[in-house]
Amino acid sequence: MTTLVKSKSMLTDECRMREYLEPRGITVMETDLGERIQQLDHQDPSHMVVPAVHKLRADVAQLFGRTTGTDPQNSDIH
Repeated sequence: MTTLVKSKSMLTDECRMREYLEPRGITVMETDLGERIQQLDHQDPSHMVVPAVHKLRADVAQLFGRTTGTDPQNSDIH
């Protein structure tokens, strides 16, 4: 497996780079937390600067519980 670690880049979102690479066997992992949250939820960023601004802490806790195995009830962000 080949993994590309990608930093926040609007250009790569606009040209749909992830959608091009993933069918070719390249896993793309976002490093920006908001972008990563949206990636795990299979959604496009909702805002240029704050891509997951619409998600509540409880939403993110549930998402991380489903995708990374953390406690889905723990929304403590300390």
